[in-house]
Amino acid sequence: MGHPGQVASPSFGSPPNDWGVEVFAHHDASRTQANMTFHGVSIGAGREDAGGLTGTSIAPVGRITSWNPQVYTRSAQHTYELSATTYGRPVDLTPATNTGYTVSMTRVEVWENEAEVAFGLTDSDSVFEDLMDQDRPFRSDEVLLRNTTLYRHWRYRGCWFTNLNPNGFEAEGGDVRITRTGEFMFVRRSREK
Repeated sequence: MGHPGQVASPSFGSPPNDWGVEVFAHHDASRTQANMTFHGVSIGAGREDAGGLTGTSIAPVGRITSWNPQVYTRSAQHTYELSATTYGRPVDLTPATNTGYTVSMTRVEVWENEAEVAFGLTDSDSVFEDLMDQDRPFRSDEVLLRNTTLYRHWRYRGCWFTNLNPNGFEAEGGDVRITRTGEFMFVRRSREK
């Protein structure tokens, strides 16, 4: 079968839609063209000191309700030349540096396991007075499961919080809870699987 959106021809052997375009079903036996949904997402973190991760282990952060990596942003520069035929229009586009390298998240706070504790940056009984208390980077791992099988494992290295603030108090279901929004920048994102 051709690429999704490819115009069908009689050699495909299956009827196209009303506009002459052959489309894939939302689900097929091999699930290669099914919508990408995950049965599990796990976010882990730990301290990252010079030379590697302290304790060589990553602990789950837990209670994260949103996780938004921003890694695909790149600037580009137009190239111009003096010419009687271009009249000041660009003649080329040169890609420049990749920017972004941030992850924003929302997390429900847990007793004695506030965000800075969960990310492995403080002892279990202390929290930041402000972000100046973060004195070393951390590593964060993002693990995606396709059913029970590991599908992707992303590793964010050299992470520093640039924003970590309470959203305030929310009342839901008879209790009051605190959520925090945070954003951190990282040096490198690598695919482990």
